[in-house]
This record gives sequence, C-alpha cells and structure tokens, in this order.
Amino acid sequence: MAGKDYGVVIITPRSGPLAGQKISAMGEIKIKATGYKVGAETSVDQQVLNRSFEPTPVVVSCDFDRGDIDWDALLRARFDMTWEEVHAALNHYMTNAGLVGEAQESFKDGKLTGLEIQCTKLNYRRRAV
Repeated sequence: MAGKDYGVVIITPRSGPLAGQKISAMGEIKIKATGYKVGAETSVDQQVLNRSFEPTPVVVSCDFDRGDIDWDALLRARFDMTWEEVHAALNHYMTNAGLVGEAQESFKDGKLTGLEIQCTKLNYRRRAV
C-alpha cells in the first residue's frame, strides 16, 4: 500500500504469565489471519471447479528475543495478546492464544525460534487505531 510505513511492532501479553510485559520480535513477523485454507478440485474434462474451505487457526510466526522470559511457563499458558503495528496504525488482538511448535534458542544471537502463536478465528480481531 503506497504511502504507508511498516515495521515497528509492539507485542504486549494482556493476560497469562507475562501480562503487561513487552516481548521483542526479531526479524519479520508474518500473520495468517483468514482462519481458513481454500482448496480446489477440477473435473477431468476441466468443466467444473469446486472449492473447499477448511478452518485453520490464525497464526503469527516470528523469531523472538529470548531475553529474561520464562518461556516454559509461557509455553504451558493460554493468554491474550496485542500486536500493535505502530506506523500502519493497526492493532491485532488475539485472545485465548497459545504457543505451538518446538522452541530453539541461539547462543550466537539470542534468538528463540521454532514457535508460532495461534488462536481461533473467533478469537482474533484487527482494528485501525
């Protein structure tokens, strides 16, 4: 979108073991926000196209600064979280979210990788600020 800046994101857990703290993402943050996957099937004679819609969780993927966070406690918890895109003036709200994946910490750069945050489509909202 022309004329907009992107890049600064503030991540704030609103409940759970890290409520009120800030979490730092490292690198790019990506979100799959539709809450479904679209499939397609075509007939042998190429006359019919059927599409299917499979529900999926809303997924945010990024690497984190491992910092002084108790990742074990966070992995076991459900939490509410706000992702604030500062320059784009958008807030993403995830409620009853949880971490999935297998965490891996880097001694070289302090990154924690291998985790995604997921919630159901009903527990996700995006609002302009």
